[in-house]
Amino acid sequence: MKTKKIQPIIDSICKGIFNISDVGFLFTSLRPIFKNESPILFDLGRFVAHNDEEVYSGVSFKHINKFVENYIKFCESVPGVDIDIPKSLYCKEEVISQLVCVLRKLEINFDENRLIVQKELIIEYLLQLIDETEIKIDNKQVVKCYIKKQGSEVLFCFHACIMGPIIRRNPSASNCFSLFGDSQNIKIIN
Repeated sequence: MKTKKIQPIIDSICKGIFNISDVGFLFTSLRPIFKNESPILFDLGRFVAHNDEEVYSGVSFKHINKFVENYIKFCESVPGVDIDIPKSLYCKEEVISQLVCVLRKLEINFDENRLIVQKELIIEYLLQLIDETEIKIDNKQVVKCYIKKQGSEVLFCFHACIMGPIIRRNPSASNCFSLFGDSQNIKIIN
């Protein structure tokens, strides 16, 4: 990895003179490093690079797929299944902390405090970049599953045809749960 391309981006971020393209370039360029260092940052980098393609694998996919399958089983009243509301997969502070660790390992020269001051804007741009990424859930009841930015949060939403005795949903109804939050708080939005 050529840090010469990363250094000017980090310099701009630390000075507070960066834009959404800079954050996109950073997360896309660092994907090969993220793959070995941080599965969460790798997923985010992949979402940024390929937000126009469906996602079939990764930490986010496993998290979302497991929950959607469990949710459908619960709604259909499958014996022994309890609903397990997921916590946010991504925590803003953790994303920045892991990014700082990767930059240190790459021996990028930066002022950590100045980068952390820009946390909210880095995250805001990142959320804008991953908005509308589709997740491919292999369940015939799931019509669509996608990532949606709503205000300062990112949710994973799915539309499914559920005709269970506990919960009934037509395919046009959204079921949304927090994917990216300030902390690991649980949030449900219908």
